[in-house]
Amino acid sequence: MAGTIYEDASPSIATSAASSPGPMAMQRVDWPVIRRFIRECKHSHKNCAPNGAGVFPASFRVIDVHERRVVRGCPSGRFVALSYVWGTRGPSGKLAAKKSSIDYLETIGSLCDADLPATVAEAMQACRMLGERYLWVDSLCIVQDDFDVKQEQIDAMAEVYGSAAFTIIVATGGSMHESVPGISVDRPGRVHTNMLGMSFLEIETWNSSVNSSPEKLIENSTWYKRGWTYQERVLSTKKLYFSDNDVFFQCSSSVKYDHLMEAIHDQKGTTHEDLEEYADTPQRPPTDSSISRYIRVRT
Repeated sequence: MAGTIYEDASPSIATSAASSPGPMAMQRVDWPVIRRFIRECKHSHKNCAPNGAGVFPASFRVIDVHERRVVRGCPSGRFVALSYVWGTRGPSGKLAAKKSSIDYLETIGSLCDADLPATVAEAMQACRMLGERYLWVDSLCIVQDDFDVKQEQIDAMAEVYGSAAFTIIVATGGSMHESVPGISVDRPGRVHTNMLGMSFLEIETWNSSVNSSPEKLIENSTWYKRGWTYQERVLSTKKLYFSDNDVFFQCSSSVKYDHLMEAIHDQKGTTHEDLEEYADTPQRPPTDSSISRYIRVRT
């Protein structure tokens, strides 16, 4: 069933209790839930390992989200990538990654939230909340007016997104200067149903009526319609999406929505484990041929 995020992993769920609707209070991201999704994928999904070899150009840089600066290389070898829409203007002044400003960007504290584009600042905040220290953002980690460096970084995009622990995808808004729903601003409220005591068929029916597939949630966004972001999406093994109304984690094995976990965790009863087992849906990863077709078109 399209958009279903349950898997028939449990024999049955009792049908004695009636469902009752209620408003969901969580209008911000439930970070512990997202951390759990990422941790479970890392430890349980053997087919979700990064595609890249982790070999980068000498000019490769990442953002240290704790020291709030750009650093050369990636000290831990683990980093998160960001996929987003630039819009009509990028970072300005000293925060524009240029030959004249890169030394400043590498000083501790140079990336102050108040001066950064909102999307970048909030992606850094997301990394801190998820226990990730390093973030790759093209607008700050590639020296934009150094042609040779820029070209070798562009040539390494498959390695960057393929090697990232996961990619944060901001499929909202039309520029990097807009806030991300669920991080610094509330996302629209959602009504959910008490699922305890519902049969599997009832859960299926409820789920298909209130949950869109990942494609449907983002297909009208500016991000979804851009060629470069298509490449970033295809090359990324694991993706943490921020849409206007939802946050969901997608890997090669499953897709999980934070609001579903909130609904489950709000309930009391003996079927918690059963419901949580329904939270995965097998996902089909993009094929090598689809990546090759895209690269041929771009070149």
